[in-house]
Amino acid sequence: MCWQRIVENRLAVAVDEGLFDNLAGKGKPLVWEDEALVPPSWRAAFRLLSQSGLAPAWIMLEAEIRKDHEAAGRAFSRAVTGLEEGDPECACAALQFSQRLVQINKRIDELNLRIPLPGLARARLNPTVEIEQIRCAPSAGRMPTEGEGGPTGLS
Repeated sequence: MCWQRIVENRLAVAVDEGLFDNLAGKGKPLVWEDEALVPPSWRAAFRLLSQSGLAPAWIMLEAEIRKDHEAAGRAFSRAVTGLEEGDPECACAALQFSQRLVQINKRIDELNLRIPLPGLARARLNPTVEIEQIRCAPSAGRMPTEGEGGPTGLS
Protein backbone atom coordinates (compact mmCIF):
# COMPACT_ATOMS: atom_id res chain seq x y z
CA MET A 1 0.00 0.00 0.00
CA CYS A 2 1.44 3.38 -0.97
CA TRP A 3 1.87 6.24 1.51
CA GLN A 4 -0.67 8.44 -0.21
CA ARG A 5 -3.41 5.81 0.21
CA ILE A 6 -2.46 5.26 3.87
CA VAL A 7 -2.63 9.00 4.56
CA GLU A 8 -5.94 9.36 2.73
CA ASN A 9 -7.44 6.43 4.67
CA ARG A 10 -6.31 7.84 8.02
CA LEU A 11 -7.67 11.28 7.14
CA ALA A 12 -11.01 9.76 6.12
CA VAL A 13 -11.23 7.89 9.46
CA ALA A 14 -10.35 11.08 11.37
CA VAL A 15 -13.05 13.02 9.51
CA ASP A 16 -15.60 10.28 10.20
CA GLU A 17 -14.70 10.35 13.91
CA GLY A 18 -15.14 14.15 13.99
CA LEU A 19 -11.52 14.87 14.96
CA PHE A 20 -11.46 17.99 12.78
CA ASP A 21 -14.80 19.42 13.93
CA ASN A 22 -13.37 21.71 16.63
CA LEU A 23 -10.42 23.18 14.77
CA ALA A 24 -9.86 26.93 14.90
CA GLY A 25 -11.01 28.61 11.73
CA LYS A 26 -13.51 25.89 10.80
CA GLY A 27 -15.89 27.23 8.17
CA LYS A 28 -13.61 30.13 7.32
CA PRO A 29 -11.67 30.40 4.06
CA LEU A 30 -8.04 29.39 4.10
CA VAL A 31 -5.56 32.22 3.71
CA TRP A 32 -2.74 31.07 1.48
CA GLU A 33 0.42 33.08 1.75
CA ASP A 34 2.57 32.84 -1.33
CA GLU A 35 5.68 31.19 0.08
CA ALA A 36 6.74 29.46 -3.10
CA LEU A 37 9.48 32.05 -3.53
CA VAL A 38 10.94 31.55 -0.08
CA PRO A 39 13.36 28.68 0.56
CA PRO A 40 11.72 26.09 2.85
CA SER A 41 14.33 26.62 5.56
CA TRP A 42 13.42 30.35 5.73
CA ARG A 43 9.61 30.09 5.56
CA ALA A 44 8.92 29.84 9.29
CA ALA A 45 11.15 32.82 10.06
CA PHE A 46 9.62 34.94 7.29
CA ARG A 47 6.10 34.00 8.37
CA LEU A 48 6.81 35.00 11.99
CA LEU A 49 8.37 38.28 10.93
CA SER A 50 5.53 39.04 8.55
CA GLN A 51 2.82 38.26 11.11
CA SER A 52 4.58 40.57 13.55
CA GLY A 53 4.71 43.37 11.00
CA LEU A 54 8.48 43.03 10.83
CA ALA A 55 8.94 41.56 7.37
CA PRO A 56 12.20 42.51 5.69
CA ALA A 57 11.95 45.58 3.45
CA TRP A 58 12.51 43.55 0.29
CA ILE A 59 9.54 41.30 1.07
CA MET A 60 7.32 44.32 1.62
CA LEU A 61 8.60 45.86 -1.63
CA GLU A 62 7.87 42.63 -3.51
CA ALA A 63 4.30 42.65 -2.16
CA GLU A 64 3.85 46.28 -3.26
CA ILE A 65 5.20 45.48 -6.71
CA ARG A 66 2.83 42.54 -7.04
CA LYS A 67 -0.17 44.69 -6.03
CA ASP A 68 0.85 47.47 -8.43
CA HIS A 69 1.32 44.98 -11.27
CA GLU A 70 -2.09 43.41 -10.66
CA ALA A 71 -3.78 46.83 -10.41
CA ALA A 72 -2.14 47.99 -13.64
CA GLY A 73 -3.26 44.80 -15.38
CA ARG A 74 -6.83 45.16 -14.16
CA ALA A 75 -6.95 48.81 -15.26
CA PHE A 76 -5.62 47.93 -18.72
CA SER A 77 -8.02 45.02 -19.03
CA ARG A 78 -10.99 47.25 -18.17
CA ALA A 79 -9.78 49.91 -20.60
CA VAL A 80 -9.54 47.54 -23.58
CA THR A 81 -12.59 45.38 -22.89
CA GLY A 82 -14.76 45.49 -25.99
CA LEU A 83 -12.22 47.41 -28.08
CA GLU A 84 -10.69 46.15 -31.30
CA GLU A 85 -6.91 45.82 -31.45
CA GLY A 86 -6.49 48.70 -33.93
CA ASP A 87 -8.72 51.09 -31.98
CA PRO A 88 -6.89 54.32 -30.98
CA GLU A 89 -8.25 54.01 -27.43
CA CYS A 90 -6.74 50.53 -27.24
CA ALA A 91 -3.37 51.87 -28.39
CA CYS A 92 -3.55 54.68 -25.82
CA ALA A 93 -4.40 52.22 -23.03
CA ALA A 94 -1.54 49.95 -24.10
CA LEU A 95 0.87 52.91 -24.03
CA GLN A 96 -0.26 53.91 -20.54
CA PHE A 97 0.02 50.31 -19.35
CA SER A 98 3.52 50.03 -20.83
CA GLN A 99 4.55 53.22 -19.04
CA ARG A 100 3.27 51.82 -15.74
CA LEU A 101 5.26 48.65 -16.37
CA VAL A 102 8.41 50.71 -16.95
CA GLN A 103 7.92 52.23 -13.49
CA ILE A 104 7.24 48.80 -11.99
CA ASN A 105 10.39 47.46 -13.67
CA LYS A 106 12.42 50.18 -11.94
CA ARG A 107 11.04 48.96 -8.62
CA ILE A 108 11.81 45.36 -9.61
CA ASP A 109 15.41 46.41 -10.25
CA GLU A 110 15.49 47.99 -6.78
CA LEU A 111 13.98 44.83 -5.30
CA ASN A 112 16.54 42.59 -6.98
CA LEU A 113 19.34 44.64 -5.43
CA ARG A 114 17.88 44.05 -1.97
CA ILE A 115 17.07 40.34 -2.20
CA PRO A 116 19.52 38.26 -0.12
CA LEU A 117 19.41 35.19 -2.39
CA PRO A 118 19.87 35.41 -6.17
CA GLY A 119 17.36 32.60 -6.70
CA LEU A 120 14.61 34.84 -5.35
CA ALA A 121 15.18 37.59 -7.92
CA ARG A 122 12.08 38.73 -9.79
CA ALA A 123 12.04 38.91 -13.57
CA ARG A 124 11.41 42.25 -15.25
CA LEU A 125 8.07 42.62 -16.98
CA ASN A 126 7.86 42.61 -20.77
CA PRO A 127 5.09 45.04 -21.81
CA THR A 128 4.46 43.27 -25.14
CA VAL A 129 4.02 39.90 -23.43
CA GLU A 130 1.89 41.37 -20.65
CA ILE A 131 -0.41 43.15 -23.12
CA GLU A 132 -0.84 39.99 -25.16
CA GLN A 133 -1.63 37.91 -22.07
CA ILE A 134 -4.29 40.34 -20.91
CA ARG A 135 -5.82 40.74 -24.36
CA CYS A 136 -6.04 36.94 -24.69
CA ALA A 137 -7.35 36.35 -21.14
CA PRO A 138 -10.45 34.13 -21.19
CA SER A 139 -12.48 36.59 -19.12
CA ALA A 140 -12.52 40.34 -19.67
CA GLY A 141 -11.78 42.60 -16.74
CA ARG A 142 -9.19 40.43 -15.01
CA MET A 143 -5.59 39.45 -15.37
CA PRO A 144 -4.81 35.82 -16.18
CA THR A 145 -3.63 33.76 -13.25
CA GLU A 146 -0.35 31.87 -13.27
CA GLY A 147 -2.10 28.70 -14.40
CA GLU A 148 -3.56 30.54 -17.39
CA GLY A 149 -0.19 31.74 -18.59
CA GLY A 150 -0.33 34.89 -16.50
CA PRO A 151 2.63 36.62 -14.93
CA THR A 152 4.51 34.66 -12.35
CA GLY A 153 6.77 37.53 -11.42
CA LEU A 154 9.80 35.34 -10.98
CA SER A 155 12.55 34.02 -13.10
